[in-house]
Amino acid sequence: MHRSDIISIVVTFLVGMVVGVYLYLFGFAQQFDVLEEISDSGGEELVINGEAYGGCARGGGCGTFQVAGDGAFTSFPPVAVGDERLRRTGRVDEVLWDELSLILTPLRLRELATEAPSGDCASFYDGIDYRFYIDRGDERFLIDTCTTLLRTDERVLDLLQQLTARALLLSQ
Repeated sequence: MHRSDIISIVVTFLVGMVVGVYLYLFGFAQQFDVLEEISDSGGEELVINGEAYGGCARGGGCGTFQVAGDGAFTSFPPVAVGDERLRRTGRVDEVLWDELSLILTPLRLRELATEAPSGDCASFYDGIDYRFYIDRGDERFLIDTCTTLLRTDERVLDLLQQLTARALLLSQ
């Protein structure tokens, strides 16, 4: 091997490293907007933090939201104006919030948070999956449309999809 061959290999390796780091940081790494706490979750109050992940990360950001115990939400939809993400506030439909409050008991949440084989998830193919951090009293549960048993419970999944659509204004 000649000296020029070794230099070509080293330069190619270094350029590959730089490009790889750039793509990871600006293309593939999850980008989440931090939401400040809008409510204390003491007692049996229900607080839901949701975030999208998957293919939306490549397009500049995935939506995030938080719904407080009284149904008020703050969200950052995946829509940007210039370099700024839009911040929206509002209220979830009272009937939907009451139904979620009744159905998402600590026992049900423990079941839904059980890990499940991931199978075919939308996020595997540049689609979008959702992760929900649900506070119920002093407990926090993580349920996910890809990796937990949430995907097998059609009723809860439907309610959370309605909630996500309202908070992120996906259906309007």
